[in-house]
Amino acid sequence: MLGGCRLRAQRTPLGVGRRGPHRRRRRARNADGRGIPSGWARATVLPHGRKTGSALKLSFMIDLRIFFTAVAIVVLFFCILDRVVLSIRSVSGCLCQPSANGVEPIGPEQRLSFPIDDPCWGSGVRLEKGSVYRFEVENGQNLMDGDSRANADGVLSPTWRHHLGVPMRRHVLQPWLKLMGKVGARGAETISIGSGPIDYSPKSDGELFLYVNDAVFGLAPCRRWALPYSWSWGENKGQVTLTIRRL
Repeated sequence: MLGGCRLRAQRTPLGVGRRGPHRRRRRARNADGRGIPSGWARATVLPHGRKTGSALKLSFMIDLRIFFTAVAIVVLFFCILDRVVLSIRSVSGCLCQPSANGVEPIGPEQRLSFPIDDPCWGSGVRLEKGSVYRFEVENGQNLMDGDSRANADGVLSPTWRHHLGVPMRRHVLQPWLKLMGKVGARGAETISIGSGPIDYSPKSDGELFLYVNDAVFGLAPCRRWALPYSWSWGENKGQVTLTIRRL
């Protein structure tokens, strides 16, 4: 009540006024696809709730990306876990078995030969800390990794299988089938030998183990961790003969 007069608030009819027409125009532009920036997919919904082809394609691409991302994360997690378990087993002495006949120190010169399908061949000779040894391969140029030719420095022409299996390689940063050595059944001291000659001074005392760099399964039980060394898909064939001289 103001000055004896009663004022009544007048309501503006729906859709009339400053905002109504703009909203209707914006709704109409979005409905027919106009006004949407170029390159954006039109996620138009049909009256029955079904999406148009472009919207379905966009949804499929998003689902596909999510799927491949999830697969990549799972594979990466598996590879990391496999690598950690393999390292623990190697350091604890679960991969290499000491020679049954014991070990002896290397004399002025020692000649060794072993088959490359053995994942950790015990040489029966002991390397001594602080001494310097020279490794040189005499015969290791005619090796086979399945159908792929190799020598003591690695596979000559890696195939797609080699590239795909790099995360499962025993030493990821070393070539496939390269000659490697390990000092002691326990511990993590390894020697990258190849064809040589190379000089190496061990950081600890221990038996010398020899093998080539192939795929391994750290999570596999017992001796199955070394299955790729002997399976028919990529069986390792050949022998390596090397000479070790004490300098």
